[in-house]
Amino acid sequence: TALKTHKKNIGIYSSAVSGNKYLEAKHITGFSSYPLWYAHYDNKTNFNDFSAFGGWKKPNIKQFQGDTTVCGAGVDKNYCP
Repeated sequence: TALKTHKKNIGIYSSAVSGNKYLEAKHITGFSSYPLWYAHYDNKTNFNDFSAFGGWKKPNIKQFQGDTTVCGAGVDKNYCP
């Protein structure tokens, strides 16, 4: 792909709902070769909730909390072992 040709690191950000709806469509293939950053706001810093979707067997990063404040700044929290 063009991004690989230009030596850019890319990944896919999705939830299981979006991934199943858009990334498993028959005309869309090959995304599972990229690292997955998935969203599931359960406030848990682990991948125990992950169910395979869109061709991914395991994730790389999990966004476990959104719209929170840390040191006065609005942030989303992520888990990356």
